[in-house]
Amino acid sequence: MADGSKHLKKVAIPDQETAVSILIDDLKKYHAVESLDEIVGVGHRVVNGGEYFKDSTVIDQEKLQKIRDLSDFAPLHNPAEARGIEAFMNVLPDVPQVAVFDTSFHETLDPVHYLYSIPYEYYEKYRARKYGAHGTSVHYVTLKTAKMLHKDPSELKMIICHLGSGSSITAVKNGKSFDTSLVRYHDGYTFR
Repeated sequence: MADGSKHLKKVAIPDQETAVSILIDDLKKYHAVESLDEIVGVGHRVVNGGEYFKDSTVIDQEKLQKIRDLSDFAPLHNPAEARGIEAFMNVLPDVPQVAVFDTSFHETLDPVHYLYSIPYEYYEKYRARKYGAHGTSVHYVTLKTAKMLHKDPSELKMIICHLGSGSSITAVKNGKSFDTSLVRYHDGYTFR
């Protein structure tokens, strides 16, 4: 809280709708907002935007369905993220829902870095390619590092390691993703 106080609550959260209801109630209870009218937007991190989402976007029903359609590329993440977005759309129907995609930062990969040495028809038919991951984290670290070094991101060549419950290494050249280690396949397994 703004006054430094902390509140701990242990409750069962069986689904995204319950999580959103608890969050909204607590925002009001602890006076983070006095009215839901104060909420002007909700941001959502989505793991995989495939080749469809090249940048952050305001979500409508068509784009929400596309996030679901891309679930083969992130089966543990995209379905749950879509349900979360939908839950917020139901509670805050007039508030823009914005999705930020981890894969967007890696849109700058050249085909030589994202295509595999497998028949090209697999890419054409199944979109089997390297999409990259942790792009929101890598982008943040790129900008923060450039600021700390008093440089423009376009002046830097960096190796950024995202380490956590998922890990990846990304080569960043001139502020853009040049190559990355992490790839997800439709079955949910991760290969490097």
